Amino acid sequence: MSLFNKKQNQYPVVSSNSGSHIFALDIGSRTIRLVSGTVDQNNLTITVTGYMEIPSRGVKNGTVADPQLLANTIADLIVTFQHKFNVEIKSIVTNVCGCYIKSGSGEGQTTVQNNQITAYDRNAAIKDAQDSVSNINLNEYSIVHIIPQEYESGSNKNLINPIGLYARKLIAKVHFIACNKIYLKNVDMIIRNVSNTIESTSIVFDGNAAASLVLSDSDKELGCLLVDIGASTTTITLFAERNQKLSFGISEGGDFITKCIASLFRIDMRDAEYIKKKYGQANPKRLENSESASDDVMQEYREQNPSLPVITRADLSKIISQAIYEMFTSIMRELENKIDNRDKNKIKYKLDAGVVLVGGGAHLIDIANLVEWVIYKNNEINKYSKVKISPKAKLGLPIGVKAYNSAFDKPQELNYPDKAVALGIIRSYVADNPNQFSKTDGAGYSSGPGIGSKINAMKNWIKREVF
Repeated sequence: MSLFNKKQNQYPVVSSNSGSHIFALDIGSRTIRLVSGTVDQNNLTITVTGYMEIPSRGVKNGTVADPQLLANTIADLIVTFQHKFNVEIKSIVTNVCGCYIKSGSGEGQTTVQNNQITAYDRNAAIKDAQDSVSNINLNEYSIVHIIPQEYESGSNKNLINPIGLYARKLIAKVHFIACNKIYLKNVDMIIRNVSNTIESTSIVFDGNAAASLVLSDSDKELGCLLVDIGASTTTITLFAERNQKLSFGISEGGDFITKCIASLFRIDMRDAEYIKKKYGQANPKRLENSESASDDVMQEYREQNPSLPVITRADLSKIISQAIYEMFTSIMRELENKIDNRDKNKIKYKLDAGVVLVGGGAHLIDIANLVEWVIYKNNEINKYSKVKISPKAKLGLPIGVKAYNSAFDKPQELNYPDKAVALGIIRSYVADNPNQFSKTDGAGYSSGPGIGSKINAMKNWIKREVF
């Protein structure tokens, strides 16, 4: 029996038709978020109809540490959510952070069957591109996102949608994101343990979710680095010339900053997290000449434990800034490692829109200002870097999102950077559905040349070659 069924009598869940709603579950190390909403198919505007979050249990360092505890936690969240918003959840979309994905880009081509490009031809070129990607082992990973970069057909290049054009050959350049199969199985198992009536329908990469919510077309065109700072991991997604080029994660997040504070000042992790959130300032320069710079952030704790050290806001800020500097140094190093090194002295990606920050770690005061300085120093030190990032940084704010008044306890929460993945899952699930590029039959998509199309192809050949 599922946990959900065991708990069902505790809350009077009211059934409703949720077919038009998407329910997104953002499983994080610090917080688990559940959001419901609809997406306008024409302009992808999101309408948020419900949102709840609870402290995460059963997840540690981005990994499922206790599946039973995690299932219990999600079950409590779902039952309470259904009761509060008067819905019945039958299917749910979940997320995966950058540490459990592999990404790669490939180029494929196909001969156009009838000299006019169809969905079948496009999908065949995409499949050929997938076969050319060598760094994704499909025995260990499953493709979750297929992201066409551009198409070529003869002299026509930089095509966005080639369907309907006349051509003999089609070339597709595609970015693929794959999720670790064991992670997929674990998430599916946990959702089944929560309820045998809820289906885990899809999984969305955190980077795609956040990008779909906060990045403008201009950000992508100019080029930017989207950095999602979670509790235990940080997910990085690079966009250049409108397209997603790199996607990965590092095992350092907001907890890394907390650990640095706890270690250097020799205090408990819970105390370190508290003073980071309440008094943390990412850029020490902003505290210069400030009367609060000398304030003792441990004063309220010292009444119970006089042996605790004196930590000024200025000292705390210096540790936070050093930790963020080390995190972004790791990100830049990983970027260099993932970029093709064949053209050693050539800039591969120019990111004129700079860095866009989301995630819980982006809540730190003045973090964007500090990141600008970090990027500036990195550009000075690494003059031959393959990635040239403009020293600009901003917090990612939702684009094309509205919400019912009852969806959030506080309306301003909609704009919080830690909500970007949870809200973005809804849009990404609609916009980035990989099934649309399947070569198999599907609604609205060609299943390939049948008898009728072969006859038409023969007629076209006769007209072209004989007459």
